[in-house]
Amino acid sequence: MITINVVKLIGSSSLLSSNKGITLYEELNNFLKEHRQITLDFFGSEYLSTIFINHSLGQLCVDMGWDITKFYEHFNIINISEEHQASIELAISNAYHRYNLIAQKLDPKEYYSSTCSY
Repeated sequence: MITINVVKLIGSSSLLSSNKGITLYEELNNFLKEHRQITLDFFGSEYLSTIFINHSLGQLCVDMGWDITKFYEHFNIINISEEHQASIELAISNAYHRYNLIAQKLDPKEYYSSTCSY
């Protein structure tokens, strides 16, 4: 198992942008080629946004077809608040739903726009 400090990897304690999320996504893809289990250490992070989570962990789960159980077979998350942990789990759940829509050959944008009415 390998431990990755997300703040050091990204080079910032503000984990807010989609670009930083994409950077984490790409690095995790590389690490997964060599390591079955990875600990993500969020020590030192000051801010964590859902856009960052969606573009990193969420997109990884879409690409791998992982639900929350599969995700935790490969990742352990440490040094994170309960609120941010819940945000990560929600993003993974949403990603798995998106994966299933794509597998059914449904466009998620069309699906959500046709099923959501305000």
